[in-house]
Amino acid sequence: MAKKRVVAPDPSTGEKIAAHLDLKVAIELAMAAVRELADDSSIKLPRVIPIRETGGVLPLIPIFVGLSAAGALAGGAAGIAKTINEFKMAKNLYDD
Repeated sequence: MAKKRVVAPDPSTGEKIAAHLDLKVAIELAMAAVRELADDSSIKLPRVIPIRETGGVLPLIPIFVGLSAAGALAGGAAGIAKTINEFKMAKNLYDD
C-alpha cells in the first residue's frame, strides 16, 4: 500500500515522504525478522561452490597424456628404424 502512495502522481510531498518512511520501516522489520530466523536456524548453508565430479574435460587429461607418450615412443622407434635402414643401405653401397 505504501509503495502505491509513493509512486502515485496525486499525493502531496508530505504524504509521499510518510509513505516512503512506512515502506522503509516495513522493509527493515522484514529484514530483521529474516535475520532472527536465520540466527535461530540449525540449518547452515554451505559456503563451498559445488563442482561436478563427473564429466567435463578433466577425466580426459590422463588419456591425452598417455596418447602423447605413445606418440613420442612411436616417433623414437621410427627414427631408430630409419637409422638402421640407412646404415644397412650405406653398408650395401660401400660393399659393392
